[in-house]
Amino acid sequence: MNARSLPFALLALSLGCSPTPPPADAGPGVSGEASVDADKVEVFNGTGVLVYAWTVRGMPPATGCAAAGAASVRFAADGFLFTQKMVVPCTQGELRINEAMLVQGGITAELVDASGTVIHTYLAETNVTANETTTVPVRFEAPGSLRVRWTINGTSAASTCAAVGGYGTELELRPVDPRPATARGGIACAAGMATVSNLQVGQARVSGRLFSRDSRLSTVMGEAEIVSGTTTTLTLAFEAPVRVDP
Repeated sequence: MNARSLPFALLALSLGCSPTPPPADAGPGVSGEASVDADKVEVFNGTGVLVYAWTVRGMPPATGCAAAGAASVRFAADGFLFTQKMVVPCTQGELRINEAMLVQGGITAELVDASGTVIHTYLAETNVTANETTTVPVRFEAPGSLRVRWTINGTSAASTCAAVGGYGTELELRPVDPRPATARGGIACAAGMATVSNLQVGQARVSGRLFSRDSRLSTVMGEAEIVSGTTTTLTLAFEAPVRVDP
């Protein structure tokens, strides 16, 4: 799964004051506009140090690379941080970029064997800050699954959907921001559960929406830790008013 690193607008200024008007006797040549010394204007700009540091199947590279049969780590070109793909030895353990541009986005890292076959893929959230060192962990591990359950007003969905007019649910998962969302829509409200497989390890942010046939009834946010090779369960507690039929 590929993702592009996205440039991030870091500065937006809005000044709520206007220049002081000149005195009435200011004389010719005074426009009333505030003068600015260009040499003293402070601009938020620069670069930071970015370090991608990886582990392999929960082990340090010195032992994990051999255990996984991995030869190198490959970073996909994103057109901004990496203008072309970058390949480094797996046992190197990290990739350091000393003058990284200010970016926010997801960078795809691949663990590959000697033939170039991908063993594991990891989408690493990247947020570089000027004049700071940012270390981004990259966890090359087998994926896991997430089982999302939901309740409505503290009771089971199956017994409450009709009372609140619930028709369906939609789940949006963002294991890495701003990774394109993995949406699961069209799930019957009364199902009360959905499972999403093949998620990379690490924290998953979940947005759950309960809707009727013509409107949204409730939105709930949740977080869960995805563990390699296992299924994590997360419960979302929707709240919605009971429908009163005329």
